[in-house]
Amino acid sequence: AESVTFEHREKKEYTARARKEIILCAGAIGSPQILLLSGIGPADHLKDVGIPVKLDLPVGHNLKDHASLPVIFQIDKSTARKPTEEELVDSMYNLLMGRYSKLLHHEATALTGFINTTSLEGPNPDIQTTNFFSLMQSPELKGYVAATGFNSRVARSILSANQNSNTYITYLLHLKPFSAGRLQLQSRNFLDAPLIDPGYMTDERDVDTYIRALNIYKRLPETKAFSEREASLHKIDLSACNNIPYQSDDYWRCYIRHMTTTVYHPVGTTKMGPAGDPTAVVDARLRVHGAKGLRVIDASIMPDIVGANTNAACIMIGEKGADMIKEDYLKHTEL
Repeated sequence: AESVTFEHREKKEYTARARKEIILCAGAIGSPQILLLSGIGPADHLKDVGIPVKLDLPVGHNLKDHASLPVIFQIDKSTARKPTEEELVDSMYNLLMGRYSKLLHHEATALTGFINTTSLEGPNPDIQTTNFFSLMQSPELKGYVAATGFNSRVARSILSANQNSNTYITYLLHLKPFSAGRLQLQSRNFLDAPLIDPGYMTDERDVDTYIRALNIYKRLPETKAFSEREASLHKIDLSACNNIPYQSDDYWRCYIRHMTTTVYHPVGTTKMGPAGDPTAVVDARLRVHGAKGLRVIDASIMPDIVGANTNAACIMIGEKGADMIKEDYLKHTEL
C-alpha cells in the first residue's frame, strides 16, 4: 500500500503518499468499504462490481452486531402526567446552551442489567437490558420513534402506549450473537453507500435466546414493584403477528423478526486471525494478509463481538495498535 486518493472541498481530488504504511481506522463499515474499493476482498464480489482484484480476502464477512429488542410497558395509568411547560422550556434552554437536555438524552444506561437467560444464577450473561422512562405524551419518545425507522403503523402503536399513561421501555440487547452478516459494495463509486446485511436472527439460537428473555420480562407486571405502578405489557400492532396467539413462543418469534433494531456496535468485518485461517483478513499485528504497509486498527478486526458495549474494546484496540506501531518504527539501541 503506497497512497490514499480522496476528495476534499469542492470535490477536488488529492493523493496522499505514505512513507511507511497506511493505517485504516474507519470502523467496521468504513474500513472494509475502503479495502473493497481498493481491490482487497472476495474476488467474485470485486469482479461483479468491476474492480480489479489485488488480494482475495474475506473482507466484509463476519459482520457481528448487538441487536436490540424493545419491550414496552404502560405504567402509572391513574397518575400519569405530561411534561410541564417549565420542564420543556428548561430542556430546550439546556439543549441550546450545550448542556444536558432530556430532549437530547435519556436515561437508558441509568438502569441496566445483565442476565443469563438459561440460569438466572449463572455467571455468564447473554442479555443486557437498558431502560427508558417517558412521561405521558412525551416529545422525547416521539423523537426516539421517529429516529428508529419503524414503519408508520408500528410507530403509531408505540406512541399509543404513551397517550394516556407513562411508558417504560426495556431494551433487550443480545450480547453474544451466533448470527453474522455481510457488507458489500453497491458499486465501484466510493460515494455510494455500501450494502449492509446485518444477518440478524439467521442463526435460530439467537431467536431462542430472545424468547427466553421475553418470557422472563413479560412477567414484570406481576412483580410487587411493577404492580404498584399499574404496569401492563403493551401489545404492538404488527400485522404479520396479530393472528398468532399473543405471548406464545410463535408470537415472540414473529415479534423478534419484526421489532429487532441495532445499537450500532458493528464489528468483525476485517477479522483478525492467522494466515492459515480462511476467514481472516489481518494478522495478530493488525497487518492485512498479503499486503505490505497496510494495517487496520478499529472494531472491524475483532474475531467476535464482546459481551458488552464495544467502546472499551475499541479503545483497547487503538491503544494496542499504537503500541505495535511504536514497536515497529521506534526500535533503537539503548545507550
